[in-house]
Amino acid sequence: MLSHFRRRAAKRSPATDNTARRRINAAVGAVCQSLEPRRLLAGVSGVVFHDLNADGVQQTREASQSGFTVYADTNLNGIRDVNEPATRTNPLGQWNLDNLAAGKYLIRVQQRDGFAKVPTTPDAGYHFVNLSADQQVAGLDFGTVRYASASGRVFFDGNGDGILNNADSGSRDITVFIDANRNGSLDGNEMRTSTDADGMYQFDYVYPGTNAITLSLPPNYLPSTQSRRVGNFPSGFEAKNLDFGVTVNGNIIGHVFSDTDGDGLQDPTEADKAGQVVYLDFNGNGRFDRGVDISTRTNVAGDYYFINLRPGAYSVRTVDVPLTEITVPK
Repeated sequence: MLSHFRRRAAKRSPATDNTARRRINAAVGAVCQSLEPRRLLAGVSGVVFHDLNADGVQQTREASQSGFTVYADTNLNGIRDVNEPATRTNPLGQWNLDNLAAGKYLIRVQQRDGFAKVPTTPDAGYHFVNLSADQQVAGLDFGTVRYASASGRVFFDGNGDGILNNADSGSRDITVFIDANRNGSLDGNEMRTSTDADGMYQFDYVYPGTNAITLSLPPNYLPSTQSRRVGNFPSGFEAKNLDFGVTVNGNIIGHVFSDTDGDGLQDPTEADKAGQVVYLDFNGNGRFDRGVDISTRTNVAGDYYFINLRPGAYSVRTVDVPLTEITVPK
């Protein structure tokens, strides 16, 4: 019996032995592979919505945005690179980024043409996450807004009445800016433009929210209307006819002399009158009222000056001196 077994065993070929060995090795490899630890992957999710009032909160009337790209900024450079994980929002504005390895990411939304580059939420413009293995983070929402626009005209208000009349023309090369910090001054980083030959100006990329469209005037110019217009600019809003009136201050210059012959002309023998009180009669009552009217005195040459006056009509009078009368003007 033993010799029979040996004869049968001796008949096995080398090829048969090699096949058996390969099967054993494959089985052992499969077992070893099943014992290796699996790599656990994390994920993030959220919603992209149209933030009409730019307040960073999605209200009932603010629709979700489909077709927007959301990506994981793996190298933290603020730019979507070809190899970075990305997805698109579905018809409900929802998005998911799965299969992320543990680590730090900036989750960003890629804006479309006409939309503001920075979303209204989150405040930083992106979500920072530090994911652990198999962690799932939801609620990473983005509010998107379309740029608003603002336009109007700056006109030279000849009579200073604050109203654009047919006689008023556009004022060119006047600076108009968006006063982001509301300090009333044009700062280096604030959006600005200049009026054209017709006094027209326009801003095409106004970030929605409260904005202050403001004038920055050259020396000696004054606004005849309000110098800034503050308003709420919803997403995609076109603010038109934001007009401003400007004017230039003027001077009143004159001379007082002793008209001894009463002909209204200063003859060589008629002296200049120094120290004469001259005033602007603002209330038109024909007398000088302290605290109401502006006054000055003539110099040694009899000249008087009222400087830097707003455009308008003025009554110029002298304070009556006993036993004298005005000969010019009549």
